Amino acid sequence: TSKSRTSSKQNHRIKKSSATVRNSASCKVSRKSSSLGFLKSALVAVICMMILIGSYMAIETVCFSPEVNAEECLSELKYKVVEIQYGDTLWSIAKENMNPGFYDINEYIAEIKECNQLCSDQITRGCSLLIPYYESTAITKASIQ
Repeated sequence: TSKSRTSSKQNHRIKKSSATVRNSASCKVSRKSSSLGFLKSALVAVICMMILIGSYMAIETVCFSPEVNAEECLSELKYKVVEIQYGDTLWSIAKENMNPGFYDINEYIAEIKECNQLCSDQITRGCSLLIPYYESTAITKASIQ
């Protein structure tokens, strides 16, 4: 009977150790499958973000691009001289003189600074600035023919 108890204990240990091996193997499998699930979810999220960003850029290009009037054509870049008044800033002068052909006020201010060889935004009352602009000309049927 002592042999049967020993062999039953050994059988129990073998069953227990094989169960432990199965459990640890299933843990590895479940970890693998959960990490694959995470990777799939992350990939889907990245693809969705790319689609959203692409859609936004396409909509912005179509909806917010400057409209071109078929009746007007922009001629070459011209310049005018503006005398700086008390309280004027580059921003206020740019805002007042910006016309189609220039789409971003910051770029327009940079253009004014470049034309006048300004290193800073500081301007002085009584001085003059060279202001670039595009003159629009109407397209007539006679000019097309």
